[in-house]
Amino acid sequence: MLLNVLSRGVVLTDSMRAAVQRKLDFALDRFGDQLERVEVTIEDLNGPRGGVDKKVQLLMSGPVRRGVVIEERGDNVMAVLSSAADRASQVLGRIMERRNRLAHRS
Repeated sequence: MLLNVLSRGVVLTDSMRAAVQRKLDFALDRFGDQLERVEVTIEDLNGPRGGVDKKVQLLMSGPVRRGVVIEERGDNVMAVLSSAADRASQVLGRIMERRNRLAHRS
């Protein structure tokens, strides 16, 4: 799985990038061969004004499924990332389960 991390208006340190990598590896590891690419965009929507303005978007694609998008917002980048990764794991799990059920019916 190729992971690409982009940031807009948020400074990502090396330790934050490593944490992003670890979190997504943990959450998405079981879908290894179904995912070719995961693009993570971390954005500060309001800039210095503050508020609930951090957005994390995950765009996941692979040979089986194209363009699964998960988006979360909140005030803490790592908490929002964690929530998005958990949702991504759940959504991909449901997609794979549905696909397996349909394959067994044939």
